[in-house]
Amino acid sequence: MEKRVRELLDIMDILIEQHKKLIVNEEEKIEAIINQDWKSVEVLLRESESILAEINRSEKLREKIMKNLGYDLDTPLSELAESLPSDVYGDLKLSRERLIDAIEKLKSVNNRTKTLLEDSLEIINFTLGLISNGNKATKTYGLSGEEVTESKDTSSFVLDFKA
Repeated sequence: MEKRVRELLDIMDILIEQHKKLIVNEEEKIEAIINQDWKSVEVLLRESESILAEINRSEKLREKIMKNLGYDLDTPLSELAESLPSDVYGDLKLSRERLIDAIEKLKSVNNRTKTLLEDSLEIINFTLGLISNGNKATKTYGLSGEEVTESKDTSSFVLDFKA
């Protein structure tokens, strides 16, 4: 059992490093978006897909180890850790906390990216509205050529500001 627990600790360390690698990738992606370096964004997207595939493989291995230890996939690591000797318990608890920290940091970086992209989309919508001159007044003419009405056409100018 101790060998399998050590395997679990090793895979947890790998998962932590992979998540840290993904965080760096996501932070670089933010910088590339800010700098409008779309080629770098494309390269970083491909790299993040590769890192996510690595994480997926490592997670499947972690699940296999959990099954070999006799635990369901839904069993929290904290529950597994409680059933272990104190020296291994501390190591697994620390790995769990480090992985949770990395995931929380990744969530934070992803939220920054989401906000950045939403703000960029608002700017694009605003710019498109200005370019298309969506607020211009239009005139309607009757059969004899005289001006009949004037209306505002705002349908091409849609901007959704969120606080």
